[in-house]
Amino acid sequence: MIGGKVSVPSVMDIYDVKEMFSRYYVDPDVAQQNVPSKWKVKIHDNGKAVLLVMVQNCKKMALDYILNVGSVGMSHIWIEVDGPPEVVTPLPGTTRSLPTWYWYILPHQLDDRWARLLFGLVGVAAQSVKKVSLGGDPGGTRSGKVIEGYSPDARYSWTETSQLYMPSQTS
Repeated sequence: MIGGKVSVPSVMDIYDVKEMFSRYYVDPDVAQQNVPSKWKVKIHDNGKAVLLVMVQNCKKMALDYILNVGSVGMSHIWIEVDGPPEVVTPLPGTTRSLPTWYWYILPHQLDDRWARLLFGLVGVAAQSVKKVSLGGDPGGTRSGKVIEGYSPDARYSWTETSQLYMPSQTS
């Protein structure tokens, strides 16, 4: 895992992307093991911590509109941490603002070493993994797996039944 020491302005475009975004309540002790000690994991009323996972399979990734990186699988994990209560001034044209939430993001996991190197060069913490996979259709049963290394313990997977968000129709 390498994070860049110097950040270089760049644009990374992704095309033909299948993705899944999920929220999980997890054991706060396990979550805290993955967060630096200077931050404390937020524990909710149910005694659990919140973990957000976004997994993406990109058919094509391009850097700065010209460099075709190819097909890349990515996993992104955020763990909610405690922070000072804060509600900012509502944006112009709005009547209220939501409270601020605080997150610790683990290094992006990429199954393409070239993409991982490019992320590092532009200052984004990233980690190479063997494989990122995502299957199933939105609104149905979906599954995914991230294989981090060669050990059977160096992986995580899930199966879930998702429900599409349908905003209410008002007239």
